Amino acid sequence: MQDLDPYHVTLILTALITSVVSPVILYVTKHIITISKKSAKCEITRNLNIENLITMKLEKIRDYSGADRVWIAEFHNGGHTFSGRSMQKFSETYEVVRNGISQEGINTQNLPTSLFSSFFKIVSEDSIFSIKNKDAFTSMHSFFESRGIKSFLSLVIRNIENQTIGVICLDNVQREVTIDEHTIDIIRQDVNIISGYLESFLRK
Repeated sequence: MQDLDPYHVTLILTALITSVVSPVILYVTKHIITISKKSAKCEITRNLNIENLITMKLEKIRDYSGADRVWIAEFHNGGHTFSGRSMQKFSETYEVVRNGISQEGINTQNLPTSLFSSFFKIVSEDSIFSIKNKDAFTSMHSFFESRGIKSFLSLVIRNIENQTIGVICLDNVQREVTIDEHTIDIIRQDVNIISGYLESFLRK
């Protein structure tokens, strides 16, 4: 048998290695892609579950408070809150309404917090802001007017580090509503739970 020269030996070894390694690489690649797809699907399912839980909490608050519209505004896009949290702008991220009440979420996106600085200062420092007469707070008159608000309640949403991350707002459109202290305490408990849900998006 004629001895093979090093060149041919290299070609044969390369062919053998390729025939063994290529299927393995292909299998591993397909496996990784499958795992990635499953992971992405689980992440989407997880996010939807959290969003559903938040919506259910808002519906609960709407029902026992008597509010016509309950919504959450979250801060974003640079700047800082009074607690140091980024908040150059705010957007409505969740909203539930009673039958016959308009949804305003699409009209409450990327609003500069500077237009509502007095409101955010009060709600951040006192944790609650309430009015019965939309004319009582002149800097937000046009905002209340555009949403048809007759009475309004807002509570701050803080994270586990006590930083302001947003506000939850209760609009009454059909009539003025006075929310008693007991109901506000219940709302505060639900707001704390909602804060945990919102933070869970950051801990993904």
